[in-house]
Amino acid sequence: LPALPKAFSDGFVTGLRARGGVTADIHFQKGVLDYAVLRLNAGTDRNITVAYGGRRLTVPVRTFEGTRLSVSDFR
Repeated sequence: LPALPKAFSDGFVTGLRARGGVTADIHFQKGVLDYAVLRLNAGTDRNITVAYGGRRLTVPVRTFEGTRLSVSDFR
């Protein structure tokens, strides 16, 4: 992940807010995405488009339930 300092090559971040009422938890190893969990904070279930590594993926996300995406989902 380009914004991470080298001292934080392994770890996770929880509670990141994104547009559209989405919360993301991101886990990374050696500075690369391992997996992310997306949740809707409110509203109705819907599809969300996620971009990673130059690829886009549209996934269904349900309100208050997590949808897990791993780096292999973008291959």
